[in-house]
Amino acid sequence: MVFLPVIVIVCAVAGSFAWWLILLNRRELRRELWPAFRFRPARWGALDVLGAFFVVLLLAGLPWDRWLLGRDAGLRNALRTTGEAAHSAVSGMAAKPFSNGQPPGAASSAQEQHSGSTDSEASGSPRSESERKRSHGLWLLLQDRPTAGTFFLCFLVAVVAAPLMEETLFRLLFQGWLATCELRLRELQRGGLIVRRDAPILRIPRPRWFGAFSVLVVATCFSLIHIRSTADVPSADDIFAVLLRQLCGYGAALPLLAVWLAWGRGVRLHTWGLARKTLWPDLRLGLRWFATLAVPIYGLQVGLTAITPDSVVVDPLTLFPFGLVSGVLCLRTGRLLPAIIFHMALNGTSLALAAILLLSGAFS
Repeated sequence: MVFLPVIVIVCAVAGSFAWWLILLNRRELRRELWPAFRFRPARWGALDVLGAFFVVLLLAGLPWDRWLLGRDAGLRNALRTTGEAAHSAVSGMAAKPFSNGQPPGAASSAQEQHSGSTDSEASGSPRSESERKRSHGLWLLLQDRPTAGTFFLCFLVAVVAAPLMEETLFRLLFQGWLATCELRLRELQRGGLIVRRDAPILRIPRPRWFGAFSVLVVATCFSLIHIRSTADVPSADDIFAVLLRQLCGYGAALPLLAVWLAWGRGVRLHTWGLARKTLWPDLRLGLRWFATLAVPIYGLQVGLTAITPDSVVVDPLTLFPFGLVSGVLCLRTGRLLPAIIFHMALNGTSLALAAILLLSGAFS
């Protein structure tokens, strides 16, 4: 089991290398990865974008965890006890392949786990402590509570809710508004007509860097929101509460945004990419971009983590190229689905890798 992550990584690298060879030898496939512009001018303004962000932050900040679990103390204690028992079981299975009796970052004994000590305190390793501070909250939660319920919650948040909401806010609303403003300024400079909000799809054969500003700005903002501090390590209870609030908040806000965009701003199914004619091409485009950039993005993450100080979290640096690709996909196709699929595939792969590492005992 300990060699399972190595096998997965080797297969992923080999598959990525083969895919790149196919891209280099097939010109028509490269053209499909770079579709022609079909830009749809946004029918919303700056106040609409700010209002959408405010509503999402407000709903995601509500104490959903208290409303759902606060009245049932037995359920909360059962979740905590189940997580501790599963953590002890996983640590016991992972202890076998290592000569020191425990994997890096795991507690030294079941007694220390039940006494409330963290993995880094039990191992006494400064390196494991720094790695824990730099680790993502989902990885910390899965290490402490490797249960089916925890994996399902992480899947709903990271693979379903977050891609849908973040791509809607950043790519559809924010980037769409910025790109429309950029197009209006260009038309105004050329002495032409200013693009109206009810304008049809605009096919731009020679964009001449059109949309570069909006894509860069949105990708930068998207990366900056993923900055986190390494000063304190959140507990499993805190991470669980944040994920539950995020899931419920996104679940409540997304239908409201969809109704508002459909009735108030004229956004139809083809803008989301849900039209029958474009559904499969958008799905294929997102997955192909994932196959193209997944291994380079993970390699960038590992490389930057190795060369940066322990106090630096490299996630924003890794997510910047991801944000650029998602922005270009949304800008050129005029639809949101390719960026959503790309986002879902990347987050789903990260969650699958976390599950493989936990099951194999390779905590480090």
